[in-house]
Amino acid sequence: MKHTSTEDWLIRLGLLGWMGILLFATNGEQSLMAYDEGWYALQSRWMVESGDWITPQWWGEPVYDRTVGLQWMISWAYSLFGVNDSVARLISLVASLLSVQLTYSIGKRLFPPLIQAITSNSITIQSILPEEKMAGSHRIIAATGSAALGVCPLWLNYSRMATQDVPLVGIELLLIWALLKAEEGKGSRFWWGVGVGTLVGIGFFLKSVMVILPLVALLPYLLNPFGWRQLARTVPYHLGNRGIYVGLLLGFIPCSIWLGLSLGRYGLLPVTELFGKLLFLGSKSYHSDGGIGYYFWNIPVNAFPWSLFALAGLGLLLRWLFSQQRLHPLIPPMLPNEKEEVLLARYLLVRTYLLLVAYPVLLFTELTLFSTRTAYYGLQLYPWVGMLAGLTLWWLGRTIQRRIVWGISGFFASCGGFVVGLMIFSGTGAIPLPDEIKPYLTVITLASMGWLSLPLFAQRHRMGWWVVVTLVSSWSALAGAGFGGLWGNYSPDIKSFLSQPIIQVHLKHHPVNLIRPRQMDANIHQSLILISFYTPQLGRQFTHLADLPQLEFAWVQEPLLQVSDYRYLGQIRGWQLVQRM
Repeated sequence: MKHTSTEDWLIRLGLLGWMGILLFATNGEQSLMAYDEGWYALQSRWMVESGDWITPQWWGEPVYDRTVGLQWMISWAYSLFGVNDSVARLISLVASLLSVQLTYSIGKRLFPPLIQAITSNSITIQSILPEEKMAGSHRIIAATGSAALGVCPLWLNYSRMATQDVPLVGIELLLIWALLKAEEGKGSRFWWGVGVGTLVGIGFFLKSVMVILPLVALLPYLLNPFGWRQLARTVPYHLGNRGIYVGLLLGFIPCSIWLGLSLGRYGLLPVTELFGKLLFLGSKSYHSDGGIGYYFWNIPVNAFPWSLFALAGLGLLLRWLFSQQRLHPLIPPMLPNEKEEVLLARYLLVRTYLLLVAYPVLLFTELTLFSTRTAYYGLQLYPWVGMLAGLTLWWLGRTIQRRIVWGISGFFASCGGFVVGLMIFSGTGAIPLPDEIKPYLTVITLASMGWLSLPLFAQRHRMGWWVVVTLVSSWSALAGAGFGGLWGNYSPDIKSFLSQPIIQVHLKHHPVNLIRPRQMDANIHQSLILISFYTPQLGRQFTHLADLPQLEFAWVQEPLLQVSDYRYLGQIRGWQLVQRM
């Protein structure tokens, strides 16, 4: 047991380093994206500077278009470490590190009964295998899945952004882990239930009704529909755990206090704006997307190549499930004298299927039917993509069916050869490529070189290295992109403009006001969010330029009719920085 514990901690430390290097890989230059991280970063800044943590605002005006759980978290980080874009992203960085560890913890609990069913020729489970008999397979699958999650490009991208999405996934994983822990000890079930309920409230405060989707997807597991009353003393009926309801009351206290104080200050405005936005999201598309088939292509592309392995893992689970049902049903008629350990073993296998198959499939269906479809909503599925991919990679290493492994290796080697060839021909000028693509060719080539070598490892005694090369190929490309500054620096022009010494000398000692634009389209709004965040001192909002007091500075969009009355300091994205003389 001591050896097992040491192995477990070594895996966790390895995952921490694996993900940590990717998250902090940067060339030192970074800046925020206007939507949505610039918005959250700016609202959090106003909370800290004004001391008003109740009102989400826009230049002094209340804006209740969403709950403020993330803004509170970022504001706490600002209070500890100061206001800057790196601190704004800190919450997502921590949530991503936690999510990778939780994916490992959850997988480590779900895979043992599955491994036992697969490795026993009859598939029938009569007892739970000791951990040492599994040769650490469950840890290998869970660790591989967690590592695969970290190198999903979209997951890594949003892990480095100040948005709600990765923290929400972290809360969902923590909730599922707490449910699993509630099954492991009689004395602590109540308190783990309190944790579960509390996390639901925190999730709502973070991203309102979006937390309902994973809860609905968990219903098959939560309801425990098989009615095994003999297991009542061993496996709890979660919805009968009073701790969950106590936790719900505790978890919704912060949101209730915030909403109550907001109603007392602004009347019905918070309710009409907040729930009006939620109804709008549910009734029509809030973003342009590809229709009902959006996630069918978006997740495979943004989680490539792990999405392909995950689909194979889902297919393997369904195949094993059908085999189990045909040879020995998971839920046979209960016998009067059937041993509780046999029922428990069956329950654990059913639980694995409910959480590894039913949960992601139901969540995918909900997201598909939800009219607003965006890439970052799909991030809730990425930990399951990682775990299913880990299962496939383990199965490939165990079965070593040459045709399959050689086919996969040939596919990736072909992709790698295509990219390397494209790199060579574009370098000679034979194939012209858009300037936007060229910076990424170098880092993609890093992954491609690894893919080209996969056929060399497509042998039984080398399959471990085959998996390692597959993972490291993606990791090296993403790390190269980070250290090369190819992502994370979304508005360098604005940050560079405001960093000029001639601009800084004025902004450092004087607040800058805002002259409200006559028309506010998406581009103007985006640039204003970023300009506002990176302006050191913010002043007031005025309707007309003529209202600006003498000697004060302002950001203005409209033309200067009386140029002699104003001192012009510069312009960025159509916004002029002026001082009234």
